[in-house]
Amino acid sequence: MDNTEHTHRLSFSWGIGDILIGSFLILIVFGTLMVSVHSFISGDASVFDYLGVVFLIFLMLPVGVDLFARPFVTRVIVRVHGIEYHTTTYVLIAEWKDLVNVGYSKNRKRSRLILAPKIGQLTLRSWAKPLRGILRHKPEDIEIMVSQFQSSNGHRFDADVVENIPQHGEGEFSAEAKSL
Repeated sequence: MDNTEHTHRLSFSWGIGDILIGSFLILIVFGTLMVSVHSFISGDASVFDYLGVVFLIFLMLPVGVDLFARPFVTRVIVRVHGIEYHTTTYVLIAEWKDLVNVGYSKNRKRSRLILAPKIGQLTLRSWAKPLRGILRHKPEDIEIMVSQFQSSNGHRFDADVVENIPQHGEGEFSAEAKSL
């Protein structure tokens, strides 16, 4: 492997898709709030109106903000000893020996290379620490879809994965890898 450290960011198509869907969800939340504010002020709102607003604020708004921020935050830093996988909620640091190349999963028309850590250091971002009860926060729960990331300075992330990790890793993931 080339000893240079390089960073892979989400590809343009994934980034635009995430920004558009996130913007759409955020606009739905604020548009609904703007339309509903009159009924809340006048007292004409029913219990279902309040439940709908609570649903929008506590579910759709965070999902929309997460999707909108994902292209700016998500990246994989490839190093000689392993990777750092940064997302909107956590940072995973794993060595190459602790990663499993699950292989190519056939999903619809394209095949996608999946990378999964057996172990690693997972750190929640500071804003996500109060949500640790509902967020996935074990390295074994994470799967990295390699095809989401674009090339960086002549380096392809899938080439780095194939070069450093044999397909269908040893141990507990090998049965899962064959089933995908």
